[in-house]
Amino acid sequence: MSNLSVVLPVYNVEQYISHCLDSLLSQSFQGSLQIVLVEDKSPDNCLAICREYAAKYDNITLIEHAENGGSSVARNSGLEQVQGKYFVFVDPDDIVPETALETLYKVIEESGADIVKGNNTSFKANQAPKLVNYSVKETEEYIEDECLTVLLKHEKLRGHPWGKIFRTSSFKEIRFTSGYRMAQDLLFCAEVFSKAKRLVLIPDVVYQYRIHSGGATGKKYETGAYLSWLKCITVIENFVTTEKQDKAYQGIKVRSLTQLAKEIRSLKGDSLRSVLDVVDQTRKQWGISVTNLIFRDKASFVSIFRYTKCLFALRKARKYIK
Repeated sequence: MSNLSVVLPVYNVEQYISHCLDSLLSQSFQGSLQIVLVEDKSPDNCLAICREYAAKYDNITLIEHAENGGSSVARNSGLEQVQGKYFVFVDPDDIVPETALETLYKVIEESGADIVKGNNTSFKANQAPKLVNYSVKETEEYIEDECLTVLLKHEKLRGHPWGKIFRTSSFKEIRFTSGYRMAQDLLFCAEVFSKAKRLVLIPDVVYQYRIHSGGATGKKYETGAYLSWLKCITVIENFVTTEKQDKAYQGIKVRSLTQLAKEIRSLKGDSLRSVLDVVDQTRKQWGISVTNLIFRDKASFVSIFRYTKCLFALRKARKYIK
């Protein structure tokens, strides 16, 4: 058994994958480290690069997919091969700081936590990394139902699988749900955090997330991927069991609707009309209204205020429909 396993899905990142792997191979972590590469039938030169690293390093396990299955399928393939007492996820275009795995491993061993989450920075090409705005300044601990609550509050951490270390024995049966094109990571984390007994947040930077330029916000609406986003948010309700969790869950639904309302301002005509129809249907399905937020859900002032901004953005968007 390894001390720690890294699950790394690989697709269409030939310009980044070597940098990512080199950051893992130069870790200060002194324990047994297993790196599971899942090459997801990439159309570029990723397979050759992965084969080169796997042939050179004994602690790299390479899985080669015969056809592209997407990140959820790739990560699930990696999870099947995990041998470590703990595991982490890394995306192939990101960077892991030299002391990150050592730090995460030490904290989870000493605390007995099921999950330890560190801070992360984000960076663009030729720019210095910047600490993200949801970083914590000191170590914080959460137990039992608080673990899912703090995730759903969306204030001190996000539903990314990376930047965290997980206890294998606690979550070895949980898998990503395939078929979703957005928010499947949040859905996975919601299930994991709902089963966690102890969560620790630490102020150490353990991950560097790469921001790609040129990504068009509207693509999720053009392709219909945003429907998966809304569906995942709906399914997360299955993991909500307490009043505090429900209050946080209502908040993340409002956040999602508000973000959606702001983003669709770039759409026009039939595309805009179609998304607005979906938003109206979703608001009804979720039972989201100012009245319900105040009297039924006892929502926070922040959520109520955020939802009024959502309504204003939707009203403004409707003016662009001819």
